[in-house]
Amino acid sequence: MLKQILHKFLNLEGVVAACVVGDEGSILTTAGQKFPDFEEVGLRVYLGMRASKALAEELDRDELTMIFLEIEDGTLLATPLDNDHILAIIAKNNTNIGRIRYELKKNRDAITTAL
Repeated sequence: MLKQILHKFLNLEGVVAACVVGDEGSILTTAGQKFPDFEEVGLRVYLGMRASKALAEELDRDELTMIFLEIEDGTLLATPLDNDHILAIIAKNNTNIGRIRYELKKNRDAITTAL
């Protein structure tokens, strides 16, 4: 069920991969393009989310809802699903980020239920 939901993101133009990252950065499931070291990607997403949450707390802001990393040839969006899981989406440049964000919000409950 979870893999099927992740495959929905691959139908969005420009999305090349989706994964659910568990506690301590472990990859629980993936869809789409395989990266040479997906476990390292998971660890970095996990650490980036922890650092971003800490920064949000230091700024006296509400709960962190998403991190967004734009690099030369693509974008990574990551959103916490619950206290132990993160959904990460990797897309090409010039992808409609608003559409990805909409689908993340729309499918969030289904993903957490499937965990």
